[in-house]
Amino acid sequence: MYCRNCGRELPADANACPNCGAFVDEGKRRQFEAEPDENVKNQKSRETMQMLAKVFCIIGTVVGGFALIPLIWMVPMTVHYCQKIKQGDDVSLAFKILTLFFLSFLGGIFMLVDEGMKNSH
Repeated sequence: MYCRNCGRELPADANACPNCGAFVDEGKRRQFEAEPDENVKNQKSRETMQMLAKVFCIIGTVVGGFALIPLIWMVPMTVHYCQKIKQGDDVSLAFKILTLFFLSFLGGIFMLVDEGMKNSH
């Protein structure tokens, strides 16, 4: 069962979402369990894009580490992105574009796709 407000998975006995506090409508509980709504699917897709972006940023940092100098910006950028995602905060478009050019091309692409998914609903 998933929260209709934030898309997080809910415990089976939940009356309210522990993440956002939205109440669960008992009449619609069976509908939640059978078929998650579009927001839940979008949330899962966003989480996938964020995970792929993190993985490629880490790979880019490891590969760039062989040159040593790029570590000056690669490590802080990767840590910053991981912290923002963990806290559920948005990352600026400028940061995503800088990631695309200076950290990981694929990581930046996944961040930009995530931006598009956020703005689509």
